[in-house]
Amino acid sequence: MDKSAKEFLFDLLATPSPTGFETAGQRKWIAYVRQFAGSVDHDAYGSAWATLKGKPSVKLMLEAHADEIGFMVKHITKEGFIHVDRIGGSDYATARGRRVVFEGDKGPVKGSQRVLPAQPRRRPEGPQRRLRPGDAPRLRLRPSA
Repeated sequence: MDKSAKEFLFDLLATPSPTGFETAGQRKWIAYVRQFAGSVDHDAYGSAWATLKGKPSVKLMLEAHADEIGFMVKHITKEGFIHVDRIGGSDYATARGRRVVFEGDKGPVKGSQRVLPAQPRRRPEGPQRRLRPGDAPRLRLRPSA
């Protein structure tokens, strides 16, 4: 991979593009691919494609998915806990321990996610409480170093 392609790839990967908000990433992709393609286009559904005319007997299609895992902030408690909901079909388990960037009105805020227990940790008298299907996750933003 040459330097230009590597710079493009890292720039594209750093561009926020969660499900339903893929436009910024697709614009970067379109701008880069335009130099290699005969034509570049997109549609109202958020798909973007490039076409390069080849020999009539050869047809080749490369396809990829363009969005990333995303969560939407639903509530912030006075203690700083952030309650989120999924965007698209991602699983809450994919967020555990991950670095995240919250995109807000005042710019990006970097942090990491962790899922807290459904109730404060203490020695239970009976069986230990476990998360059940349908329990809402609670995430807390921890500033990264």
